[in-house]
Amino acid sequence: MWLDLAARQQRTFIVALQPTVTDSATRADHKARLLAVAPPSELVLDRDWSELPLVQVRATTLDAAVALLERDEAAAAYDIEQYERTDAQSFPLIGQPAAAAAGKIGTGTAVAVLDTGTDYTRADFGSCSSPGVPSSCKVAFAADFAPTDNALDDNGHGTNVSGIVLGVAPGAKVLALDVFNGGTASSTDIISAINWAIANKATYNIASMNLSLGGGSSTTTCAADPMGIALGSARSAGIAPVVASGNSASSTAISSPACAPAAISVGAVYDANVGGLSFSNCSNPSTAADQVTCFSNSARFLTILAPGALITAAGYTMAGTSQAAPHVAGAFAVLRGAFPAESVEQQLARLTSTGKPIVDPRNGITKPRINLAAAVTIVASDTTPPTGTLEINAGASATMTATVTLAIAASDASGLEQMCVTNTTTCMAFEAVTATKAWTLVAGDGTKTVTVFLRDTLGNTTTSATSPKTTIILDATVPTNGTTTASAGDKTVALTWTGFSDASSGVASYRVVAATGTSAPSTCTGSTLYAGAATTFTATGLTNGSAVSYRVCALDTAGNLSTGAIATATPHELTAPSGTLVINGGAANTRVLAVNLTLVATDSTSVAQMCVTTATTCFAFVIYAAAMTYTFAAGDGMRTLRVWYRDPWGNTSAPIAASIRVDTTAPTGGVLTATAGTRRINLSWTAATDAGSGVASYRLVGTAGTAAPATACTTGTTIYNGTATSFVHLTSARWSYRLCAVDVAGNVAAGSSKPRTALSSATFGRHR
Repeated sequence: MWLDLAARQQRTFIVALQPTVTDSATRADHKARLLAVAPPSELVLDRDWSELPLVQVRATTLDAAVALLERDEAAAAYDIEQYERTDAQSFPLIGQPAAAAAGKIGTGTAVAVLDTGTDYTRADFGSCSSPGVPSSCKVAFAADFAPTDNALDDNGHGTNVSGIVLGVAPGAKVLALDVFNGGTASSTDIISAINWAIANKATYNIASMNLSLGGGSSTTTCAADPMGIALGSARSAGIAPVVASGNSASSTAISSPACAPAAISVGAVYDANVGGLSFSNCSNPSTAADQVTCFSNSARFLTILAPGALITAAGYTMAGTSQAAPHVAGAFAVLRGAFPAESVEQQLARLTSTGKPIVDPRNGITKPRINLAAAVTIVASDTTPPTGTLEINAGASATMTATVTLAIAASDASGLEQMCVTNTTTCMAFEAVTATKAWTLVAGDGTKTVTVFLRDTLGNTTTSATSPKTTIILDATVPTNGTTTASAGDKTVALTWTGFSDASSGVASYRVVAATGTSAPSTCTGSTLYAGAATTFTATGLTNGSAVSYRVCALDTAGNLSTGAIATATPHELTAPSGTLVINGGAANTRVLAVNLTLVATDSTSVAQMCVTTATTCFAFVIYAAAMTYTFAAGDGMRTLRVWYRDPWGNTSAPIAASIRVDTTAPTGGVLTATAGTRRINLSWTAATDAGSGVASYRLVGTAGTAAPATACTTGTTIYNGTATSFVHLTSARWSYRLCAVDVAGNVAAGSSKPRTALSSATFGRHR
């Protein structure tokens, strides 16, 4: 059923009745009940197909649509689809002349051609003035099921197809059912034509219907839809539904409705060497009779092959599976005329069992190409049980629910009649053969086997050894969670996970969801950040500093989703801070242990911490400050400090070093000598020494009199300050002196003192 009815402005759709509704009276009753759920102004009957469990309705309100689809009588609702033509002699190749020589030409039968119409005025059809006129006219009926275009055939496609049908079965009649409106055919118009064919089967003895049209592609037998239901009803009524496989050049898929379970799908081969040919989507550099054409769709469930290139009929030469299909539709008319009591299944068995095996080199699949001469000559004696295949859930390896869908494909020379489905190795309850069936597996996780016993119209029944069977893993248990780790990076978070497991069907993939903040999503059913089989994922384009929480869930092969494991991370930049360290403004020496540090650091985020030490490693980080005082341990010598800067994310710089010499010891030596002279005192001293920073200068202080200045030259008058080792003090008085050496670090020695009186020049003069 649709889930988005509210979003639809046009609520026109096809409703299928429950599959248990098979007789016409019950169909009519159920359709009436459906239409009674809303007033006629809100629920309009567009089309009612009397022979089919289908009805086309138009709901003018949402309430009416919902009410209709909630009724028990409604099994499903479908959109109206559009199909296109599948457009590529051939009669000797399939043995038609030999069949005709034996009188097998389909006399008294008819083929419904659902196409673009048929130009019955052409000589190939008897130059008819109208359907059935004159009596030799090969077109017994013609009608537009699509909007009337006032043209017998506005394209030529249907005329060519009808010509091929009559080429195979010249004794048959064509029923020209125009279902095309321009280049496409609506599924509702096609279904209307099928419904007409079923209703008029007895009137015209309709052996088959030809649908050289299609759309899309499918790698498996299509699920039941309105077209498939209609084709199934036709086949059950005894009309062979022959459908072109499509011209998409696929070797693994065929188009719809050829993929329908009831459809007899037809692929194309060349009928002769016609040289190299190129088509819109492929080319064959060379060609030969019974070579599969490059454009023909193929798959393992394709039914049969027939000539499709190049086919000239009714004045047109065309190529395609459109031309292959009418060879088969015409063959069914021949078989119906020759063996009127046989079923569609028996006639199909004649064609498939006698056809020439042709290998498609694109996929290695072998399918029979019809051989009409052989098909009309075999004697219907059948002691062989049917053969077939069985798929569960379209070939899935596992299922999370015990309710599954079976696809059953089978064939038998005498025609299939019954089947019996079982979870064991024996079966007694047979039922009518269907292409699909809902089935319930034995409860409990594990590998389950389903077997289908087949029985033909003669009673031949498969055994447990020959019945089609297949297995599937039933896994209703969610996978076991593992662990998830999230590692933050610069605007990224790297996720890794491990340890997820599933004991039944195995882990197939993983799903990752995320939410901003520190709380992860509660499930993995929301918007998916990653889905795949890898066990790592990196989320990018995140905002640094904003936390992100993740949930990682495992999905097993059956489709069960685990509850998941969570992890949270905050993306951040990865670059460490950079900076400098300066001691005492860059001084080379210090005479005190306490020094002043200037710490300058930068970071793209911020600088949060620092660590200052004389060691080569550091663990004691403190809050970052641009300035601080550091006290060295006692003792002179060169000292090296190191600083590490750290940002809020823990990114830490390499150590940044700065050095300074600690010199707390004053110089030694420097003995002062004072010698009196005329009105002067000559002062000299020996050089001082300093083991640390070295002697920088000398300071000479003095006081008048005999009392020497204080230690370290802290008193007195500075007489000299420099690097020389002598000085002349001009004076005629008595002075006392102290000489102190000063080192580079600024330490001042205690000093050497000396008193001295200058000689009087008068005294010297009298002596002379």
